[in-house]
Amino acid sequence: MARFVFCAVPSILLPLIMIAVGCGVGAACIVYSVKLIKRQIKLSNSITLVELKSAKIHYWIFALVTAFFFVYVVFQMIDANGPEVILLRDYFAMPRWQALIMLAFLAFMLLCALFLFATLIKCRGGVVDKGVYTAVRYLEWYHVHDYIIDEEKCVVILTADKHTFKSLKGTTPPLKVAKNDIPKLKFILNKNKNKFSSF
Repeated sequence: MARFVFCAVPSILLPLIMIAVGCGVGAACIVYSVKLIKRQIKLSNSITLVELKSAKIHYWIFALVTAFFFVYVVFQMIDANGPEVILLRDYFAMPRWQALIMLAFLAFMLLCALFLFATLIKCRGGVVDKGVYTAVRYLEWYHVHDYIIDEEKCVVILTADKHTFKSLKGTTPPLKVAKNDIPKLKFILNKNKNKFSSF
């Protein structure tokens, strides 16, 4: 029954869907990666007052998993008798060229995602004169409503939410700061208190 339903679907429909999804996801990953790179260039051209670091182990895990699937898909494209090609041929009556199109756009989508994860891994953070750069965003001083510094763990957390820490909205992940830089960071944050939005 399931096979009958699969065979009733035109074989060309799935490659067209994969092309649309692959182009959409790939474009989103590339656009966001370029945005991050431009932000990092601005940070590099600014004087970093205090360097901030964030945990990136999850990006490494996502990147390794994505790389594994990318390599797997490429090998499926090379192998004419690969299990994915056979699956598409048997259940969707799909000729090899259509299967290759599907796998190629899937590989493209995975490659774009891998590029995004690599960009996130390379992104660094820091406090500059006009605001704070984290790995994924830039907060000008008027965006920052509150902050917490844990001196024992050498961690700072900022929030751009007007309700401060009542929700996770606009809250940065814990950002590591060198113990020697904590007094300097406190001074900078206190100095810019008058720039914090009060509404």
